[in-house]
Amino acid sequence: MIKRPAWLTKEVVGWTMFDFANQAFTMVIITALYQQYFIKQVVPMVGESDHHGKRLWEISNISAELVIIAISPLLGALADFSGAKKKFLFITYMGCVLATLGLGLVGPGDVALGMTLFIIGYIFFGAGENFLNAFLPEIAEHRDMGRVSAFSWAIAYTGALLSTAVAYGIIGWLGKGPAGNRTVAVWCGVYFLLGGIPTFILLTERKLKEQLPPGQTIFTVGFHRLAQTFKDIRRFRQLMRFLVIVMIYMAGMQVVIFYAGSIANDVFKFTTSQQGIFFAQVIITGIIGAAITGRVQDRIGTRTTILGLLVIWSLTMFLAGFATRQAVFWVLGNFVGFSMGALGSASRVMAGLFSPQYKAGEFFGFYGMAQKLAVILGLGFQFLLGTMGVAFNWAIAASSVFFIAGFFLMFWIDEREGRIAAIRAAREHIRKHRDYKGELPSDPVAPNG
Repeated sequence: MIKRPAWLTKEVVGWTMFDFANQAFTMVIITALYQQYFIKQVVPMVGESDHHGKRLWEISNISAELVIIAISPLLGALADFSGAKKKFLFITYMGCVLATLGLGLVGPGDVALGMTLFIIGYIFFGAGENFLNAFLPEIAEHRDMGRVSAFSWAIAYTGALLSTAVAYGIIGWLGKGPAGNRTVAVWCGVYFLLGGIPTFILLTERKLKEQLPPGQTIFTVGFHRLAQTFKDIRRFRQLMRFLVIVMIYMAGMQVVIFYAGSIANDVFKFTTSQQGIFFAQVIITGIIGAAITGRVQDRIGTRTTILGLLVIWSLTMFLAGFATRQAVFWVLGNFVGFSMGALGSASRVMAGLFSPQYKAGEFFGFYGMAQKLAVILGLGFQFLLGTMGVAFNWAIAASSVFFIAGFFLMFWIDEREGRIAAIRAAREHIRKHRDYKGELPSDPVAPNG
């Protein structure tokens, strides 16, 4: 019997389908629809300015980020303890689907409803991403993690391409008014619902349940586990260092994610068709970037891969700030897409390599927390520069400082030490819990790791 590649097992395919479906919310709701529709059509303009809408949009995002930061590690700890990451994932999935469908009810003037649904949807979306990522250390051995993550990322970007193409097709058919945008929101909700179903059929979960500690209740066990982690923090110092670095360089990525639509519309005056094609180009190069990374990073090491990508990001963002012609912006879009797909996949792998299975939910909760802090840092940086009167192009170029800082800080990471710590911790946990039914695969750390 021919053994399937590590990235084509039943569990990986099921895991990947959630990534595929998730992109409807990521690319369409966050990057394009909410940013344009909410700011310019839902929120009444004051005179000729949409400044009020932008402020409310930023408040919506930051509010959601703060909630996710507060609850992610705690929810992850509870999911790990109960062995119910799949159930937690299903709850967040349904919550995000329902909130996305609800955005189809938002019309001009429905500011409170729009903000509320977006915040709720984003919270479920962010928590769901954490639980999804937490399956990576279970479904892939260390030597295959890069290829598995890259395969999933490439399929996810394919999902983003499909959802975005249909969304812009709907807007082109029904127009950029409320009818078109509200229909797009419904489309995203249905797409997410149908695309995510295979996940819960195909993805299995290792039952790493634990006994309730003495003197603890189900209401305090999450805090108990977090306290254990901080007590043993030196063992996982490579992960904690990496999370700080992720927060810094992903702050620069947030500038692209949250301002791409504004740059395309306000600076370069893209038409709807041009914007749709531009995002499609970015997504396609993201697929290529993720695929190439999957083949490279397992050979040369994940840290080395991330270092190279941070160099690309630093140059791209600096040049993007001073692009004055559409043609230059189109070219830079390819670099953005390539490095976004590659860096997103490689970063998830690094966190997975440093996370033992029995703490994956908790540790990816911290990873999600770092990403959300990055959003606040990136948006706060842009907001600060704006209030100081810094020109928009200089503000965009200045975001390269996050990637430059991340590049130098990555030399602080010892990938081999982080991998070994995760493997040893997992094996110790298995020896302590004899009711564990599976086996940890033998997986020596590669010399280049």
